[in-house]
Amino acid sequence: FSDEELAQRAAAHVGATAVQDYGRWLFFPWSKRLVHLLPHAEFAEVRADRNRNKITRAEQLKLTRLKIALAGLSVGNAIANTLALEGVFGELRMADFDTLDLSNMNRIRCAVHDIGINKAIIGARQIFEQNPYANLVLFTDGVTPENIGEFLDGADLCLDECDSMYIKVKLREEARARRIPVVMETSDRGMLDVERFDLEPDRPILHGLLGGLTAADVPKMSPPERMDLMLRILGVTTISPRIAASLLQEIADLPAGTEQPRRIGRRHQLLKRTSWTMRDGRLRMRLSNESCTCGPVFGTAAAALSAKRWIARGLRLSFQ
Repeated sequence: FSDEELAQRAAAHVGATAVQDYGRWLFFPWSKRLVHLLPHAEFAEVRADRNRNKITRAEQLKLTRLKIALAGLSVGNAIANTLALEGVFGELRMADFDTLDLSNMNRIRCAVHDIGINKAIIGARQIFEQNPYANLVLFTDGVTPENIGEFLDGADLCLDECDSMYIKVKLREEARARRIPVVMETSDRGMLDVERFDLEPDRPILHGLLGGLTAADVPKMSPPERMDLMLRILGVTTISPRIAASLLQEIADLPAGTEQPRRIGRRHQLLKRTSWTMRDGRLRMRLSNESCTCGPVFGTAAAALSAKRWIARGLRLSFQ
C-alpha cells in the first residue's frame, strides 16, 4: 500500500471511533512508559503473523491454549522469553524465589538496574514489554511443597530449570501423578531431557537413574551425596571437561571434615583426570532496588492523557 492507501484503510478500519479511543492504552510503572496498542485479538494476529508457515494458524491457535509451568528463571529466563516471542502459550507460570545478582548476568538477558529484583518479576516485565496481553502467573517464593499443587494443576507441560535437587525430584513425582510431561535442558553440551509421563505414567523418575530415591529422601542427604545424584543425571563419563572442573570446585568447597561417601570418591577420581585452572571464589554484588509493579496498567485514552501530564512532572502514578 502507498501511504495514502494505508491511511484510508486504517480510517475505514476504526470507523467512527476516534483513533485515540481505538484499542488499549498501557502504562508500564517500572519504566514510566505509556503506549497505545491494537485491541488484544488484532495485536495477537499481527504479532504472530510472521510465524507462518513455520507455525500454521491452526497450530498457533492450539499453542496459545497451552498452560506451561516453568521452574527456575536463570537459564529459564531465555526459555520464557523464547516462548513469549513465538506466542506458544496461553498461560505461563514462572517460579523463582531468588533475586538477581551481578554474578547471574552471564546467563540472564537483563540490565544492571534489575539487580536485586526477583527473577520471576524480571522475566514477567520482559514478556509484558513485548506482549502486554500475556497471561502470566508468578510464584515469587519459588516452587515449594505448599504451592506445588497450584503450580502444576491443569498444566500441559512442566519445564525444569531449577537448581534444587529436592524440587527436581518433587516436581517429577507430582507431574507423574498428574500425567504431565517434564522437559529439562542443561547448560552442558546441550543435553535435553524429556520424560513423557503423559504417555508413560509409570515411568521411573529421571529414567530410573535415582534408583528408589524419593523427594523425601533428598533433604536427609549430605552435600556430597547430593553431588552424587547430580553426577548420575549428567553422566560422569559424558559431561564436558569444564563442567567436571566446576564440580570438582564444588567438592573442594565443601566444609572441612565433610565425609565423602565411597561412590563420590570414585566419581571424584574420574573427574580429577581433567585438569583446569580454577579461580578462588567469585564476585557477588547485591544492590537494593525499589520493588515495582510487574505488570502493565491498562487505561482509557482520557486516563492516558492525564498520565502524560503526571509523567511530565516526574511523579509516580498508577491507574486502572
